[in-house]
Amino acid sequence: MKVLKKVSLLSVANVLGMMGVVWGLVIAILAIALGGLITSVLPGAGAAVGVGIISIIVFPLTYGIVGFVAGVICALLYNIVAKRIGGIKIDLK
Repeated sequence: MKVLKKVSLLSVANVLGMMGVVWGLVIAILAIALGGLITSVLPGAGAAVGVGIISIIVFPLTYGIVGFVAGVICALLYNIVAKRIGGIKIDLK
């Protein structure tokens, strides 16, 4: 058994940031689909498509930044807690 005593702040932040970008893309695609659905039901709601198209840029960027910051905070907290009570035990076979 090995003990994970410390994690790299930048490494965790990068992984969570990229996961945020992926989730942002998924949410943006759903927003575009919903915008298309709303436009097909309500012909005068052309702005819904515009919001969907803007979301393909805004959502991944926002989710990526939030994920990166959350990664830094989580890694920092893990390192503090692991130093005091011990780290996570893992089996590397």
